[in-house]
Amino acid sequence: EDIFTNTISGTLLINDSNANVNKLSWCGEEKLELEVGKPNVSGNPLSGTFRIYNIKGRHLTKDDNENYVINFCSEEIVLSEKTRVCKTYTNALISDIVKDIAINFLKIPASEFPDENIEKTMGLHDIVIPKWKPLEAINWLCTRAVSDKYGPDSGANYLFWKNRYGYHFRSLLSLYDDQAAIERFQYTNPIARAQIGGESSGYWYGIKNADY
Repeated sequence: EDIFTNTISGTLLINDSNANVNKLSWCGEEKLELEVGKPNVSGNPLSGTFRIYNIKGRHLTKDDNENYVINFCSEEIVLSEKTRVCKTYTNALISDIVKDIAINFLKIPASEFPDENIEKTMGLHDIVIPKWKPLEAINWLCTRAVSDKYGPDSGANYLFWKNRYGYHFRSLLSLYDDQAAIERFQYTNPIARAQIGGESSGYWYGIKNADY
């Protein structure tokens, strides 16, 4: 799980005594049903259906078993590589465009991308997506999005990522502006502080090369 990566990926080390690679004739299009958790630890386990895209490092061990590594990723990244978005959006919020691409092109269930995971963007746009991959289009939209809550002066690109709780489309500022961050950090906008003659300090994320 990584907020700077659109999907979940992982590796699974297998110690095999049944020669399953030969018996199952894996070719890289198989699906992996996986659930990972810890005993006596509260919270949601990491679970879902993933796509196997590579098997490597196959070798015999000293006890005549074999080890190999299975690489897997979310189903959506495979679908994104096979799909193209060619669509015009008129007078639309970027957050609504991202939701449309996610649900209608990446086939993400609405339960995995609910409205509470989508931070509303500012301004209406006319945008043409010219035969781009769905994730490519979403990542480009992330660079143009401005938070409706924080406004254009605050900057901060949006991110689109997946974790065990589903998909998320949020700005970095909204991630900083939660109760846990407030307890750990002092949040100060240095530009706003300088304008009133005060000293700037704390953690802040803003537009690069902004002319205030």
